Amino acid sequence: MATPASNTTYVRIGLILAVVTLIEFGILYVPALKSVAILLLLALSIAKFVLVVQYFMHLRYERRILGWVFLTGLILSIVLWYALWAIMYYRIPSTTP
Repeated sequence: MATPASNTTYVRIGLILAVVTLIEFGILYVPALKSVAILLLLALSIAKFVLVVQYFMHLRYERRILGWVFLTGLILSIVLWYALWAIMYYRIPSTTP
C-alpha cells in the first residue's frame, strides 16, 4: 500500500472539485451549450466521482479490485439512468382517462 496523500493534496482536490462545480453551474447559463449540456454535466460528474472515490475514499491506495467495484457501480447506475429515461420517453400513452 502506498503512502496516503498529504493535506495539501486534499486541499487541491477540494479546490478542483469546487472549480468543476462552478463550471457545472456556468454550463447551465450559457445558451450556446444547451445542445450538449447533459453530456458535459455527465462527464464532469463522472470526473468528480472519480476524484472523490480515489482521494477521499482512499481507493487510490487500495487494491485494484475495490476500484473495479466502484467502476461497476458507476456503469450500472448510468445504464439504469438511461433505461429509465428510455422507458419514460418512449412509453405508450394510456388510453384510459
